Amino acid sequence: MIKNILSVFTVFIVAVTIAGCGKDTSTEPTSSNKKEIIRMTYVAGELDATSSDLDVVFENFYKKHPNCEIVVEEGGTALMAKIAANDAPDIIRVKSIDQLPTYVNKNIIMPLDDLLAKSELFDENDIYPLCIDCFRFDGKEFGKGYIYGLPKDWGTSAMWVNKSMLEEAGLEIPTMEKPLTYEKMAEYAKKLTKKEGNEIKVFGLADISTPDRVVETILNLKGKSMWSEDFKKVNMDDPDVRAAFKYVYDLKVNGYTNSPLYPMEGNGNPEFARGKAAMNMFGLYSGSVYENDKERTVDYKDMILCPSPILEENGKLIVTAAPVGAVISASTKNIDLVFDCWEFIHLGELAEKRAAKGFNLPVKKSIAENVNIASEFQKKNYEFARKLAECDYMFVKVNPYVSNTSIAGVMEKYFTPLLFGQYTFDEAMDLIGKEIQLLIDEGVAN
Repeated sequence: MIKNILSVFTVFIVAVTIAGCGKDTSTEPTSSNKKEIIRMTYVAGELDATSSDLDVVFENFYKKHPNCEIVVEEGGTALMAKIAANDAPDIIRVKSIDQLPTYVNKNIIMPLDDLLAKSELFDENDIYPLCIDCFRFDGKEFGKGYIYGLPKDWGTSAMWVNKSMLEEAGLEIPTMEKPLTYEKMAEYAKKLTKKEGNEIKVFGLADISTPDRVVETILNLKGKSMWSEDFKKVNMDDPDVRAAFKYVYDLKVNGYTNSPLYPMEGNGNPEFARGKAAMNMFGLYSGSVYENDKERTVDYKDMILCPSPILEENGKLIVTAAPVGAVISASTKNIDLVFDCWEFIHLGELAEKRAAKGFNLPVKKSIAENVNIASEFQKKNYEFARKLAECDYMFVKVNPYVSNTSIAGVMEKYFTPLLFGQYTFDEAMDLIGKEIQLLIDEGVAN
């Protein structure tokens, strides 16, 4: 009996000793100091005007949320794989007009209306209407339905012209009161292009827009579209649609603008800054690129920011925009914390910092009106962009049943060979129409 008692006592002592030798749990994080991770696809350099260090960028946010850590994850195909695996980042960088329809229609993101209604930083009357409408989407049309995000910063459609090059060619500088028409822009591009054999020394026009985007812009200004009203058909047989494609084709096949037939090394910004493009279809943001281009040869006085083209002489100036911003994943767990971070980026301190550098317009009018920009070049461009921001606007129609990436693939498959003479114009148009219709039918079915 005594032996049994001793055995039990010995087991008890050993068990206590083993337990005492284990990990000290007194320093383990409790629920109150556990790290909260916010995953986002913005990179730090996009958010702050001075630093690419996340700890610096979010210093004041971390003061409010000391147990939080923000990490950057990949976008692109890696992002889509995570979304498919129900492992989406919390804050997703989105190019509004191009990408929002896919995210909304696949229920990947959450509407923010209720959160915005409680926000102390959000006042709808203080936000440029375009900035709300480009992230307000009802499944088919922008400007209707729920608000899913906001731009990080933004600028309307615009174009840069080289003042000296235009004057040497006897061409007028476009103004707010007298913008170029699309027809006149083509004439300018032809006169300004400098070609030696098959080599383009100076592009009359630098434009990285896809052919379908230019076509749809022209058509929308006419009150028409490539798409049927319900987006289930592509109208490639419409004479206006073909005429718009012919407009783009003529510019590209003749080398008046860049194309796979006459490629540019850059995206138009370095070419314009170095005197290799007379006009450049970019907006306000490019001014900061020009300032930081160490190989710039064009004087600031020759870099003139102008309105984007209009449809006809004496017509109304209507701007377009497809700003980059961010949305919040529908699978986000800590919604309030993530919204605080999203708000800090788009409506708070970071919006003010970037505006002060003149990179782009902030979404809040109150910030835009009170910003102090040191650079005289950027200040002039910034004020012009503010005037453009008050113009009437439209969004280029995007088909919710087929992605822009898929349409770009069709353009690469048929429009590019057209430039190299592998198809006649009508053959290419027929093939483009048939393939896009197949993509639409598949999208509708899914």
